[in-house]
Amino acid sequence: MFKFIWKIIAIIVLLLVVRYFYRIYRNHFSKIIECKATVLSKDLVSPEHYNDSMDLKAYQHYYITFMLESDHPLTLEVDQDDYHFIKEGTTGILSYQGKRYIEFK
Repeated sequence: MFKFIWKIIAIIVLLLVVRYFYRIYRNHFSKIIECKATVLSKDLVSPEHYNDSMDLKAYQHYYITFMLESDHPLTLEVDQDDYHFIKEGTTGILSYQGKRYIEFK
């Protein structure tokens, strides 16, 4: 029974690793797309459980949802500086590659 549990855990870890590298591969070989977009919303995701010794900023993820000119919403993870610099309702040129945010100007 104990060996069975370890096999299940190993399979789950393997699937997560494959999924991670597939996402990197897909983003790397996608075209860089530039299009007009408007910032719809911004989301900050923090861990629910942390202790005082943890640096909370190291675990935060910043997301911005853009409305593309084709009326298609697209949510991308951005870095902290871009998250704070870009304001909701702003219209500009969005550059992205697959699910990778590149730039918004």
